Amino acid sequence: MNKCKRWGKRLGITAGILFALYIIIGFWGVPLIIRHVLLAKFNEQVAGHGEIEAIRFNPFTFQLKLEHFSGYTPDGAKDLHFNEFRVNIQPTSYFGDEWVILEIYLDQPFLNLVIDENGNINIASALGRLQEHVEDIQAHQAEVAAEPDAEPFVIPAIRIDSFKVVNAGFRAQIDSFGQPFLREVNNLSFVMAGVRTNSEHDNPYAFQLETSKGEHIDVKGNLKLDPLSSSGSFSIEQLHLKDFLVFAGDQFGIEMNSGTFNLSIDYTFMPLGKTPRLALENGHVLLQDLSLLPKGETEPFETIAHMEIQGLGIDVLKDEINIDSFTLDDAMLRVVRDSDGVLNLIRYITPPERQAAIASAAQQEAVAKQATAREIRLGVVSADQDLGVALTSAWEQVQELVGLKWDLAVGKVNISKVDLIWRDEFLARPAELRWTDIALSATNLTNGTAPFPFDLGLTMNDTGQIALQGTFTPTPAASAFTLKVTDLPLPPLSPYLDSLAPVRLTSGALSASGKSEIAFPNKGLPELSAEVEAQLNDFALEWAEPAGPFLSWQKLSLAGGAIGTQPMSALASQVTLTAPKINIERLADGSIRLPLPPTKAPETTPTPTSAPPPSPTAKPYSLQVDELIIDQGHVNVQDQSVSPAFAFSVTEIDFRAAPFAAPDIQPMTLALQFVLANGPTGKVNVDGALSPLEPFSATEFKVRTSNVTLAPFAPYAVPVIGQPPVGGQLSATLAYSITTGAITGDNKMQINKVRFGKRPEGIDAPDLPLDLGVAILEDGDGVMHIDIPIKGDVNSPEFTLAHMIQYAIGNVLEKLVTAPFSALGSILPGGGVDSPTYVPFQPGLTTLDAETTKGLADLAQFLIDRPAMIATLTPSIDPEADAEALRTQKFDAMLTAKMAEDNDDAEDATETLFDALPKPDNAPDEDLTLEQQQERIRKNIEITTTDFTTLAQARIAAVRTTMLATPGLDADRLATSEDTPYNQDGPKVIFGAKANLNE
Repeated sequence: MNKCKRWGKRLGITAGILFALYIIIGFWGVPLIIRHVLLAKFNEQVAGHGEIEAIRFNPFTFQLKLEHFSGYTPDGAKDLHFNEFRVNIQPTSYFGDEWVILEIYLDQPFLNLVIDENGNINIASALGRLQEHVEDIQAHQAEVAAEPDAEPFVIPAIRIDSFKVVNAGFRAQIDSFGQPFLREVNNLSFVMAGVRTNSEHDNPYAFQLETSKGEHIDVKGNLKLDPLSSSGSFSIEQLHLKDFLVFAGDQFGIEMNSGTFNLSIDYTFMPLGKTPRLALENGHVLLQDLSLLPKGETEPFETIAHMEIQGLGIDVLKDEINIDSFTLDDAMLRVVRDSDGVLNLIRYITPPERQAAIASAAQQEAVAKQATAREIRLGVVSADQDLGVALTSAWEQVQELVGLKWDLAVGKVNISKVDLIWRDEFLARPAELRWTDIALSATNLTNGTAPFPFDLGLTMNDTGQIALQGTFTPTPAASAFTLKVTDLPLPPLSPYLDSLAPVRLTSGALSASGKSEIAFPNKGLPELSAEVEAQLNDFALEWAEPAGPFLSWQKLSLAGGAIGTQPMSALASQVTLTAPKINIERLADGSIRLPLPPTKAPETTPTPTSAPPPSPTAKPYSLQVDELIIDQGHVNVQDQSVSPAFAFSVTEIDFRAAPFAAPDIQPMTLALQFVLANGPTGKVNVDGALSPLEPFSATEFKVRTSNVTLAPFAPYAVPVIGQPPVGGQLSATLAYSITTGAITGDNKMQINKVRFGKRPEGIDAPDLPLDLGVAILEDGDGVMHIDIPIKGDVNSPEFTLAHMIQYAIGNVLEKLVTAPFSALGSILPGGGVDSPTYVPFQPGLTTLDAETTKGLADLAQFLIDRPAMIATLTPSIDPEADAEALRTQKFDAMLTAKMAEDNDDAEDATETLFDALPKPDNAPDEDLTLEQQQERIRKNIEITTTDFTTLAQARIAAVRTTMLATPGLDADRLATSEDTPYNQDGPKVIFGAKANLNE
């Protein structure tokens, strides 16, 4: 008995000790193990560390409670904490088929999520090691599962009667958008009941929310713990977006007038399955009546009446987005590039404190782009003023916000009644482009390598229509499409020309049709090939300052056009310009007013120490126009460099040229004709052939003018010839030939009834005998026939065609002055007559031989044919030869008279005359022969001025009589020089000429 009592007592003591140990281990041991073993192990697996203020365990109820947990990232920030975590396990379930957890309770959990400007997540580093550990466990489990005799891991059957999360909080700070984003959410709760880990048991859950404004949030689905997975659906109905914009605070510069949002989507969450899956499926998104406007303004910058996405699917692990259909109807977006070069959309989402930095960055980018070499952008070259650069800059700014690297597939896209308004205030004059009624349909759209068909139509600035239909390949970007453009207005693009030229594009409409293929490789320039027919109608450019018309035309047509970039090529079967009109101004300084970009002072840069980069290699190109036509052209010319200022018009221009090709060198035939008006009148025709790229290698052309009035060109004539033309018309045939630089020309001109006015005072121009030239060259009908051959070398640095012609004409006029009649042989077509410059006489005689008489008759006829010309006759003597001849004549006359008077012979009469000589010459000289006596008598005969004058006048009379014998020559056409009775230049009559243009 005592023995039994002793054993009973021992058992009681043992049981008491074990119970005490159970209590001690339960109340104190378990918390110590959790704190110093499990928590330490956890801290080893994460980059940061965790701290628990209190750990409590009740061994009787199997309730574990963790109080005031804090999780720290490696930088010491407390980014995760909760107030209490409680789990209550039913101990008796250990001996059953199912573990039972009566309660899991989490109070006031809070997560602080921070994403810095580089996209780094604060808790990612803390959980990185834990993720690696989980992956190692999964890999080990996979190895074990792969063993032949391995049994698959089965999660124990667990039942959770109650799972509650109350008073949860969340804080998110995101700096990766370029500006900080900060949000805090509190008082979130979640409750589940009857959760089982049995793989055959779904744990349904549902969460519903309804607001006082009729908004509904419905979340429902199933949760499995073996393996951890969930599937269900999520829906939002009639969410009033305007009310939620208040969470943005002052971060965004936008307000919302209206907008409702609807979303329904199925989800699948299987992160630990053999094939992990995180996906959203069967999504439906509906956005209606959205209206966004800048803060403080009343006009919205974006509106969407209806946007709908059906069949939305997102596979997070596969980076895939699939959409059955996307619909956008009745929407508007207004994009503005402000004076700082920043898009309004960027302004709206940028905090106020960063606005100045955004503007400064845009300005620095603009300066950097201006310093680089210019590129062809949308056909316009103009640094940051170019439309292409403006749109590219806008796209780049948008790309900085959105980067989509996932695979996208959309079954059908339907966009209708969409307006896109672009306003550019970065220019000197704001530009506004409006693309309205945009309609786009596409099927099987992707962002991959597969092409998809599309059909696009829109209206530009109320009148222009654009329609494209074809296929587009996103990667690499390429498209093949047909194009039709109707009446596309060009004036809205005018502000982009302001930096290119001082002109304004005031009218013009582009119409075109054709097909094109374009590709944008990852490197290099775009590759383009296109076939197009185009018309540019009612085009007009006007000068900006001072305002006035510059260039316009009725129609520019391109037929059979083809463009390519590999290699560069531009072909056209015909280019026709109808009714062009251009105003050409020559300024007072002699320069031509041209629409050239403003010149900038060169920037001083330090001399580079390294060698300059090699010159780029010229790329092959091909340019050909089979036929170029200009019809009904008109040119107004105003020249302020001459005095007085001169203006005239070239009208009825008709031009034909074919073909033009480059770089191939081949002759191009051309034909040009026009009419002068509004000042000078007349017609001009030009025909010929040349090689445009090498015009001095082989060029032949002929210019024909008909009845071109000369008087209006007086401002140009006076500086060259010294006198203004008065009246007169020019008809000419000018033929030129250039072979390897050597130019020859034949200028056959007919000038009808031209006269010249008074020479202005104080001009620095040659004093040419213009009236004389006219008188000599003008025939009986008042027409001058001039043939001026020219010759020169265009390769000479001193060569100019004007200088060559001026030299030839001046040389002719110089000959007219020095020897007017002998110069006629080189002036008259075919050689002219052999006209003398003087009539020779024998000493002391006035008679003419037969040859001279014939020459005078020809000259008389020449004068008859030129009624405005007067021949001047200037007599000339030889003081010695003529005097000797006159003494002989007088002696013979004295001797004959004395012989008749005394009836003596010659010897006696000589002696009588000799004896009559004054002393001492009459002294007897027996040694003088008869001849000596006669010579002595002749020497004593005095020849006076009167004798010479009589001889000269007799010679004049002989010439006049001979010439006047020609019928039709009036006596007043032969004038005697009145300056002196005679010249002493030999026995002759010298011919001269003067004009009598008024007669």
